[in-house]
Amino acid sequence: MHDSSPINCHCCQLTQKALYCPACLREGITLHKELLQNLQTRLSTIRQHSQKLLTAAEKETTHQAGRGLNAWRELRSDVASCEARCHQIKMDIAQRQAAISACRKRIAENNLRDRRESLSMLKSKPSPALSLRASIKQVHSQQQVITSRIIHARRVLVREAVNVFGVRQRSSGDWEIAGIPLPDPEFFRVYPSSSINAALSHVIHLVSLITTYLSVSLPFVPMPPPPFYHPHQLLVSFALLSFSIAYLAWSQDVPGIGIRGDVNDNDDVGVLFDEESKIPQGQSVSAKSSATETALISPASILRLIHAIAQSPTLGHRSHDPGGARTLKHLGFGLDVSKLVSTILRAEELQWDVKTDAEEGDDILSEGWDLLDSGAP
Repeated sequence: MHDSSPINCHCCQLTQKALYCPACLREGITLHKELLQNLQTRLSTIRQHSQKLLTAAEKETTHQAGRGLNAWRELRSDVASCEARCHQIKMDIAQRQAAISACRKRIAENNLRDRRESLSMLKSKPSPALSLRASIKQVHSQQQVITSRIIHARRVLVREAVNVFGVRQRSSGDWEIAGIPLPDPEFFRVYPSSSINAALSHVIHLVSLITTYLSVSLPFVPMPPPPFYHPHQLLVSFALLSFSIAYLAWSQDVPGIGIRGDVNDNDDVGVLFDEESKIPQGQSVSAKSSATETALISPASILRLIHAIAQSPTLGHRSHDPGGARTLKHLGFGLDVSKLVSTILRAEELQWDVKTDAEEGDDILSEGWDLLDSGAP
């Protein structure tokens, strides 16, 4: 017996009656297994494909690797991150460019302001020509100050040297140096030769100091005597020394230097005038000078000339070397050295009535004059 109510088959899930045939059952079970196996295979294939898409574990071909979904997501994430960094870099570059532009603008404004200030300063300053004139004027002023100091130092040195050597005039009218009198050359024979020799040595020493202080070069410089002697060697040397001292006095603007001949029928007669002052100069070498010639200074009065040099108001102004107010020129001194030498020798002859002829042989000054000649300048 069986129940005739319909039921569902557990195999085919069809509504069947209670009874099934065996063949149907076998066929149904076999078909069910095949379908189930096919379904499981498809599920496995889909699962593997999904896993491949997610992990990219499998390869589609031997030459090209497949990318999974996660790889694409990571790639898109990296691209987005790079784009964000690029955007940030672009923003930084834009900010830097803006800062550079602002800095350039500020530098340009500062340069323009500095140029304007420099231009205004240059316009406010005096011109280069005025600055040069001011500098030249300042240098001239400093040079004048230095020149005045040099002149003052020369005056002090010369006057101190003259005072130290004791150049002064005695109450009798004669001049002395270091307490030793030095007469006119025509009266040398009445003094001891040692006294004249000492006085001339002091004079030469003093003159060398004065010329050094004043930076003046003399026309004739004292030299050692030659090995032979002449009776008139002393007077000729003294005449050259007198000429040098007269030139030194003329260089310091001492007026009234010259000679006046006082001997009749002589070629040396006449008055020598200074070429600058145009006044008669000199006093007679002889003791017989007229009263009108006492205001003039004879070149043979060397101590008087030295004293006049020390008292000159323009002492130290003129020199051969730089440093004075005026540069001394060699031209302008009008004293004739040959006339001075002949005048001194002629005065000696007239004073003592001696002859200069060498053949007479009696022109001897006095005892001991050979020593004086050996030390003459």
